[in-house]
Amino acid sequence: MLMAAPAALAQSLPDVAEDVEFRGYHAAEGVSISIGAMEDLASQNGDFGFVALVATPAGGADRFADDVLSLVDARTTIIVLTAGEAGASSRVYDDAALDRAFDSAFASTGDSYEVDFEELVDALATGASSSSSGGASFGWVLVILIVGAGAFLVFRGGRQDKRFKERRISVARKEITDQMAVIANEILAFSDRVDVADHPEAVAHYRAASETYSVTETRLQMAETWADLAELSDDLDLARWEMAAAEAALEGREPPERPDATPPEPCFFDPTHGAGIEVAELRTPAGGRNVMVCSADADKLRRGERPEPRTISVGGKQVPSAQAPRSYGGRGFDWLDAFSIVVGGMNDGMGYRWRSSGRNRSRGGGFPMPGGFGGPTRGRSSGTASRSRGASTGRARRGR
Repeated sequence: MLMAAPAALAQSLPDVAEDVEFRGYHAAEGVSISIGAMEDLASQNGDFGFVALVATPAGGADRFADDVLSLVDARTTIIVLTAGEAGASSRVYDDAALDRAFDSAFASTGDSYEVDFEELVDALATGASSSSSGGASFGWVLVILIVGAGAFLVFRGGRQDKRFKERRISVARKEITDQMAVIANEILAFSDRVDVADHPEAVAHYRAASETYSVTETRLQMAETWADLAELSDDLDLARWEMAAAEAALEGREPPERPDATPPEPCFFDPTHGAGIEVAELRTPAGGRNVMVCSADADKLRRGERPEPRTISVGGKQVPSAQAPRSYGGRGFDWLDAFSIVVGGMNDGMGYRWRSSGRNRSRGGGFPMPGGFGGPTRGRSSGTASRSRGASTGRARRGR
């Protein structure tokens, strides 16, 4: 019991259930997982709840799934994955269907948490219906009862899922609205400078920024999907670049580089700082990558100061804007955890370690590692009154 206490304390059941109820998933500290992938998975499967843990709770993954399911209303199936064990509990699928889904999903070598979740959902949807056969009349009665109950659950789950999606999209829309307000103020403040300067190139960029903003403001009211919001983020990046180009023209400087195939990048640390003006290098154990930073943050880095990233609420948790999904006005770098960042003139990079949303992207050094697990079997030894499982060997999450 003493050995199991730290794991129990680290993943409070009510906290896990609250996360699952609110945003469809919970990922514990130390789990290597993609925020963007889990947001998409939860959005597309509103009747499922996904729990990603490192250590297996006392009683096993199945028992923990039972306990979570008993505390939530908006989910009908809970899937729990730990580093070495997998479990599930459902009001829709019986034990045999869940077993077949685990057999199918884990038939090959192991994958990341989010891939295993997705494969389990697909397996349940495509081939996990019960194949048991009994008396013909009893079987048809049972089918009718199951279909009726299923229809009710789908209806209730559909309504709850709609409200759930609307809440999350409302949060994402608010972040984009806040970013748009900053751009609106910059456009308004810049108008006098453009009028006085009478600079054709600056005027052209300024008008392009104003037009892009106006179109974005109109489209924001009609945005209803994640794709709509992601496109608005792209438009804001373009408006920021146009403003930076207008200012550069007035000051006789070369405008910041504008990529042909992708939207211009905003400041890596905070998109409300405007377009990225200077190239900075991210140094990670997985390799280097160039990003853009505003001139103010570039100067801070050269002085050895630490620019603070803007944080964005994603699923009720605050994450750095560079890690937040594009639909939330972020950059979508959900793979980024620990890194150093360097600009011209620096000898050593400024080090960062981001553990956004309480979810570390790796088990050791803070970077994505191959999924793949071996170890304990899938917990089937601890039954509940509602499911009365007996002891069995169960299923393990298999290593790659």
